[in-house]
Amino acid sequence: MTTRILAPLGAASVTANGRSYPVTNRIGDLADADAAVVCSNGGRRLMLIGSASQRPALGADQGGTLFADQTIGAVIVFDGQAWRSVATGAVV
Repeated sequence: MTTRILAPLGAASVTANGRSYPVTNRIGDLADADAAVVCSNGGRRLMLIGSASQRPALGADQGGTLFADQTIGAVIVFDGQAWRSVATGAVV
């Protein structure tokens, strides 16, 4: 799974765990473990990216988490109980 992040202001690239990632307009896609490092140093997680089988099991306190599901080709949101289509609100 990949995490899309908003890099710290002014960053043209970010580095974590010895790997460097380019960012465009402060947006970059990083391996999850690397995203955690960048987010602990001023970056912000925007959404997770992966297949339907990679959707994380989340708790009720994680409502609002966005996931770009590559299997269905859509961005979905966790509402605290279920994954829903951002476009229609239907459970997916």
